Amino acid sequence: MRACLRVPLVAATLLAFLPTRASADPPPAGVVDRIVAVVGKNILLLSDVHAREAPFLLKLEQEKGPPAEQATRRAEMEKELLARMVDETLEAAFAAAGHVGVTPDEVDHAEAAVAQQNSLRVDQLEDEALKQGLSRRDYRAEIARQVLEGKLVQLEVLPRIQRDPKLTEADWMGLLERERGHWLEELRHATHIDVRL
Repeated sequence: MRACLRVPLVAATLLAFLPTRASADPPPAGVVDRIVAVVGKNILLLSDVHAREAPFLLKLEQEKGPPAEQATRRAEMEKELLARMVDETLEAAFAAAGHVGVTPDEVDHAEAAVAQQNSLRVDQLEDEALKQGLSRRDYRAEIARQVLEGKLVQLEVLPRIQRDPKLTEADWMGLLERERGHWLEELRHATHIDVRL
């Protein structure tokens, strides 16, 4: 008889801790987070966009203007940033499928190269990034994305075009960027993408 009483007692105890409609606290006001894009099997959250927009927000704050205009510019910036993040997600998925990655050593070397180009030490470069709203981790993640993009351009884009020796460096870079755009468009067409921002 004790076993029969134990199950209802456990169930009653559990039910006592479950909120009912009448006694539950209302959900927090506003949206905590939401999906702003689905890229293949990956999702991008609004919090992902907000985490990446800090440097852009600093620049936006420096460009004073009416609040409505600021809000419009921020919405446009978030859409542009999300489009970039969608492309980066496509590139990362393509790279992962092809076992292409970026090692911490490659990030170290790239960061050192950027510092040298700017006549800075690495710690000074990271301080400058911090002034722009990027933590050390965020800055290194950005460098890793750029290194990965460079690898994919070498593997997937360069073989598609031939360099004409008559082209100036600026024309060559423009051609390379256009061909990268075509390659990304192919990836977009081959992948389910749903943007909700």
